[in-house]
Amino acid sequence: MSTMHLAVVGTETESRPLIDATERLTGIECVCVPHGSSVEGVDAVACCGSHENSVQAICDFARSGMHLLVNLAALRTTTDAETMVAECGEADVQLMIVPPRRLLRSVQAVRQSLDANELGEPGLLRIHNWVTEQDEEIDQLLLHELDLAIYLYDGPPTTVYSVAHDSGNSRHFVQVHLGFEGGGMALIDVTTGLPEGDNYYSLSLIGANGSAYADDHHNAQLLYCGGPAMAERTREHALDWTEPLRQFAAAIDRSRKPAIGADSALAVLSVMSAARRCVETGSAMRRQGGDYERV
Repeated sequence: MSTMHLAVVGTETESRPLIDATERLTGIECVCVPHGSSVEGVDAVACCGSHENSVQAICDFARSGMHLLVNLAALRTTTDAETMVAECGEADVQLMIVPPRRLLRSVQAVRQSLDANELGEPGLLRIHNWVTEQDEEIDQLLLHELDLAIYLYDGPPTTVYSVAHDSGNSRHFVQVHLGFEGGGMALIDVTTGLPEGDNYYSLSLIGANGSAYADDHHNAQLLYCGGPAMAERTREHALDWTEPLRQFAAAIDRSRKPAIGADSALAVLSVMSAARRCVETGSAMRRQGGDYERV
């Protein structure tokens, strides 16, 4: 496979996991580009975050003949995704909308346990994502967790209910309750604004036959070989981009559609829209056809 020249568009914080991932792969050369800057002389563009005019910029890249790898968090509405799909189809370029958390080793371990029927039918999914202030808005952080719920339950929820708490002019807490066909549920909460160093992430799934649990261990692996225990810092944050990059490069090289298509993005953005409407109206939402309506 020939070398793919990739422009990574985003802030330093947004771009770093993807840049780290490219260092683990051969055949990809990348350059970092700030938002709003011109991009030339590359085969593809990776868009890492959501900013003003992000969708317009992504469509402009497509019209220039550049293949596109887009972080799910760069999108805000189903219209955003539909516009990108249409523009990329017209320009005949590859579009891969990536929900990066799906491919973390911890999440894949849970998914593999489900696929092996070790857990039985999933009944309760619980996700905590508590972080300090960062580049992504709270809704963009929530998108990733909603996507995990849809991924682990193999389909979108039938009901959605959400509450949020604002402080001043910003939202710093949101909790979403999802109900799935067959009685399964997911409870997700996202909190921002914690003191530096107090980040916490955990995912637990209880099924009919067993349960699984994963957390971030503050991005450390605990080692014990006699004597004092040691916590070894890792670069696991890069792993969620390694496999999408590999798939993206292969799709371009072989002129085939990426394994992760736009359908999953459309599904989670529809749920995100329903969660926003829950907060605004105080009413739960029920899936009717392809959309959600007030109960």
